[in-house]
Amino acid sequence: MIRRLITPALPLVLLASACGGGGEDATANADLPADTIVAAEWSLDAAEYRDRVGTRVAYDCPAGGEAGNLWGTGPFTDDSSVCTAGVFAGLITYADGGRVVIEIEEGQESYPEGEANGATAASWPSWPGSFDFPEA
Repeated sequence: MIRRLITPALPLVLLASACGGGGEDATANADLPADTIVAAEWSLDAAEYRDRVGTRVAYDCPAGGEAGNLWGTGPFTDDSSVCTAGVFAGLITYADGGRVVIEIEEGQESYPEGEANGATAASWPSWPGSFDFPEA
């Protein structure tokens, strides 16, 4: 039984170390503890964690990224691109990528539009799930 509990975590650890997350170019919130580490594509969102409010997830965003869909200026709708939100928040850049840590939050009544750091966020009405960057 112990082997079964440990085995699923092993690929995650190997994935995190293979992606080189952290290092000298790590961002300000990259050192925060995370429950899960994800090797992200720039289009990846956080919707799969919607029912896990308070969970922290680290996303390793590759260099050379392109803007994805983004709704809200923080918190963001959970179907927004996490990496693009990281650019908006000033934690990473499209050119360099990097690791960002998000925290899953309850949905908001509205999400305002805005522009920051070369990323554009559209407005959206009420949405059932959100994420933001703790201590960003």
